[in-house]
Amino acid sequence: THPAIRSRAKELLATAQSPYVILVAPLLLEASEAGLANLCERVLVVDSHESLQIERASQRDGQTPERIQNIMANQLSRHDRLRQADDIVDNNGSLDDLYLKLEQLHQKYLAMAGVN
Repeated sequence: THPAIRSRAKELLATAQSPYVILVAPLLLEASEAGLANLCERVLVVDSHESLQIERASQRDGQTPERIQNIMANQLSRHDRLRQADDIVDNNGSLDDLYLKLEQLHQKYLAMAGVN
């Protein structure tokens, strides 16, 4: 499925008409064979403490914390993901806090795209 996903992502990126595009791919950095990260100029990681990730994922997916930990153990480590990021948004607070940080990042991205 990775080649098909990469092909479709390229199609969508080529037709985008916004100042910038965000490619949302949960395993962007893990899926090296798909080369999705190679389509990106920057890598943004929305990060939270692992304990909070486990809690949120357990609630969202109805899985046990142990199952979530097993899934996370098969992914790129948090340390490695953060090391590869150009931008990091801390998501340890409230949803309102997150939106404020994302609005600031949006303004930064608009400026980088030459808008404003």
